Amino acid sequence: MNTSISASIHADLLRRIERAAEVEQKWIATQHHYLPLFQSLVAIQAALSEGETLETGAGSFGSYVSLNVTGSRSLLTRVWRSLRLRGWYTADTRPAALETSWSGSFYLHTGTEDGGRVPGVEVYLSFSSTVCRRVKVGTKLVEQPIYEVRCSPDGEEVA
Repeated sequence: MNTSISASIHADLLRRIERAAEVEQKWIATQHHYLPLFQSLVAIQAALSEGETLETGAGSFGSYVSLNVTGSRSLLTRVWRSLRLRGWYTADTRPAALETSWSGSFYLHTGTEDGGRVPGVEVYLSFSSTVCRRVKVGTKLVEQPIYEVRCSPDGEEVA
């Protein structure tokens, strides 16, 4: 193998290992901010109804935690309330009453008077409703031909 290619691969692997170590250190430094929220989410997850899901994930390079919620509006309310009761806030607008999906970011208050947020700590919430119903939104009159089947004895032509 060419030594310059080998050195390039080696350097790339070292960068990836260093980045993974940085992500791990960042998680270790910030995980205590997420633990109260995770504990409440476990309780919510245990009470999910059929067709509802609450999944957690980590963002790229440990930069945020994602919450993917599918289900009813009441499930979104429980998750939202859990975030707010634990000091998380969002600058995004609240979902409208009949919206079937919503997403936004939540940040943790520092507890200082300036209303700042804890750096490097974020929750991304994505909601999709699985509660859909057929709703009448109007009427339309359509002219349509009507046919019926008529039979005649001995193959005579029927008008």
